[in-house]
Amino acid sequence: MVHSGSWALAQTARSTSGGWDLDASPAWYAAVSSSKSYTASIWVYSTAKVTVVLNVNLLSATGDYVDSANGPNVTLTPNTWTKLTATGIKAASGELYAGMEPNLENATKGTVMTWDDMSLTTA
Repeated sequence: MVHSGSWALAQTARSTSGGWDLDASPAWYAAVSSSKSYTASIWVYSTAKVTVVLNVNLLSATGDYVDSANGPNVTLTPNTWTKLTATGIKAASGELYAGMEPNLENATKGTVMTWDDMSLTTA
């Protein structure tokens, strides 16, 4: 199942909370500038009710975590695509990269979530 295109990331919950992040590999970092403001978004589909949040980790030149910008907590309606958004992301001095980190809580083990169409754009 995809929101658009040919590929999406499917995740099966093994616990009631957790997530995944793209700060583990520099190939997935997005360069950011302190002179701009950003909006991050991702579409998610879930087979059961679960609460999710889109966090954007702001990283140093070496990829170390410095801070994060978080969107609102959203409770997903099962079997429906929902767009998560974090707005007004502003990097501070020394924050040169961003990595997305969607997280979940109040999940039922075995719930399958599909993530697609991730973007980070200037606002």
